[in-house]
Amino acid sequence: MGIATNRDSYVYSFDSTQLCDRVSIFIDIYNSAVDKLRRSKEFDPVTLIDTTDPRIKWTRQVKASLENLKYNEFDEAFIRTCLYRPFTRKKLYFDDFWNEERYRQPMLFPTGEAINVAICLTVLGSEKPFMVLVTNVIPDLHLVGAGCGTQCFPYYTYAEDGSSRRENITDWALSQFQAKYGPEVTKWHIFHYVYAMLHHPQYREHYAENLKRDLPHIPLLHRKEAFLACVRIGQQLIDIHLRYEQAKEYPLKWVENNDVPFSWHVEKMKLAPDKAAVIVNGSLTLAGIPQECFACRLGNRSALEWVIDQYQVSIDKRSGIVSDWESVLVREEEKMGIPCEIPNFTCFVYTRGLCLKSHERRGNRLYLIIFKPHWLLELCSLQSNEVKTKRLLNIIGNGINRLNCPIESPERAVTGHLYRTACWIDVLLLHTACLLSWGILACRSYRML
Repeated sequence: MGIATNRDSYVYSFDSTQLCDRVSIFIDIYNSAVDKLRRSKEFDPVTLIDTTDPRIKWTRQVKASLENLKYNEFDEAFIRTCLYRPFTRKKLYFDDFWNEERYRQPMLFPTGEAINVAICLTVLGSEKPFMVLVTNVIPDLHLVGAGCGTQCFPYYTYAEDGSSRRENITDWALSQFQAKYGPEVTKWHIFHYVYAMLHHPQYREHYAENLKRDLPHIPLLHRKEAFLACVRIGQQLIDIHLRYEQAKEYPLKWVENNDVPFSWHVEKMKLAPDKAAVIVNGSLTLAGIPQECFACRLGNRSALEWVIDQYQVSIDKRSGIVSDWESVLVREEEKMGIPCEIPNFTCFVYTRGLCLKSHERRGNRLYLIIFKPHWLLELCSLQSNEVKTKRLLNIIGNGINRLNCPIESPERAVTGHLYRTACWIDVLLLHTACLLSWGILACRSYRML
């Protein structure tokens, strides 16, 4: 089963720094109550529990720990990555003291370094339609929302300290597959095959009623070629569902609203009425969404609809906690260097040989890093010159909103002033004259993973 915290807004966050601060606060509040109870036995534990305090949530397990006078300490090692909703990863405070039920997750993902892959299914009796999704991090119990539990079938199991790793597919099962399809079949082949079959439309349709009241039963296909095809498809699906952030971007049409100043800030995205476009904010719409992407459902939503639902600014009514995924990007910008604001961009100027992902000799060169959520553009000049730097920033600032052309590769730097990618990211490329007169040696873009 996935993890049930009973205090999601307190122990989940996109921002690990904010999560650490939040957890430290409610641990201090709890320990203070334990101190009072230890100092005087006249205190009734019930009187020490302030259910109106929005900084802490008192649940059954925490109340029982208070009565038993148990202290708790914050441990940063408990900050773990989790799959909160489909294609939505957050940071989780994975401590049994503050998680109401962890079930067997410590045996699947005992430490942050433990490697594992688990197939997640809807539990029996769920209100949502049958769904399946793979994960390599801790999943939430309500992976596709309330009214639907999540059951996990991992490839490995561990001891809770991360030792004693064992394959979860038995040798008996392996022998059955090898007898049917040949001795070259491995346990990973079986795992990939199962994942493919659980996604197969004909399997879903044929066993629809069975899947409502029983765990999936996986048939063995008659032909070896069909089995190997399912193994290949299952492997591809797992790769897509785990590494979707590294997948090739689908080309969408970039539609800007010239009546609204351009902004990257997102409060809440939404689909157009015909579901052919995503309205990112008042200044930007991404059009050309294929309708096929709504065919695959995870619970009651498609993958795109889950992303739109989760990647928005929301406020928990009880605690007032703000969930804002953009806060992580802002914090990363602050870590990278000294900000110099220009329209739609934050530039970082390094004058002491600091540069990301470059192995060239530094010397006295100037490095200008232009940061957006997923890309870096590195412009290297022969020597540091403050006047030329300011001129460069001015050209970028003045030209950013005027040109709107497609780009296929950074090598097209010499063909124009400025190009814009089709989705999300602005890549600045300077005119040939700038490259020659200012001695620009390189212009390379890097994917930020």
